[in-house]
Amino acid sequence: MMGSPVTAAVPARHRPRALPARTLARLTPADCTPTQWATAKAKADAGNRVLTFIENGMHSADFTKSLYRTCSQHLFSHIALHDQHGFADVWFTTPTDKASFIRHAMNARCLGDPAWTWSDVEQHLQDTLADHPALQQPSAWSMSQSSTTPGCAAMPTEPNDATETVVTEVTATLLIGDSTTVCSNCKKPTLLYGVSRHTDIPGWKPKPGGGCGARFVRTDALDRSQPISAARLKELRPDLPVRGTADTVNS
Repeated sequence: MMGSPVTAAVPARHRPRALPARTLARLTPADCTPTQWATAKAKADAGNRVLTFIENGMHSADFTKSLYRTCSQHLFSHIALHDQHGFADVWFTTPTDKASFIRHAMNARCLGDPAWTWSDVEQHLQDTLADHPALQQPSAWSMSQSSTTPGCAAMPTEPNDATETVVTEVTATLLIGDSTTVCSNCKKPTLLYGVSRHTDIPGWKPKPGGGCGARFVRTDALDRSQPISAARLKELRPDLPVRGTADTVNS
């Protein structure tokens, strides 16, 4: 966005953590049942990487492909959300997103025989996260570089050479039509469900670059001549408020 103020780059090693290292009880192979596709050690190692990611603050920049595969394929009925970046945009962008990720994990059912599923890993995650209920609240993830919040100490992560730049956030209206959904910021198509930001979508050319990254803050009807009712908009995206009138595409 033109003219957006930019703060000084913050070294990744100074990103605040949610919990001290190894606060969350780790899995061992003895806690896990092997499946046809994964050994007990593989399941334990993957679950422990999720626990480390949570302790480190669930920063989207730290969400690796390995973590993405574990979460989207094995844990708590998560769906792919297109790709690694789409998943991170939905679950790890804001304090509210991160708290929602923890609440989703705590409220999910651990289904199936662990010889065929990862229900044993899911149950362990639920058991250890239950000792830290504050993580289910956005306030636990509202971290700053100069201060800490209850249950969320600002401690450095492992050193690396990466840096991150903080820019003013771009927001947009999710414009919903009968067969098309559009981002008001860039006027390009977007997914209707499972996204809190405008990310790439299947079929958009060129790739990558299909999404502008704006965060959706409300819904509205796409076609002013054939508006969708406010009740229907709320039914489609109950997590977003409905704009009062069918206005232009400028949010």
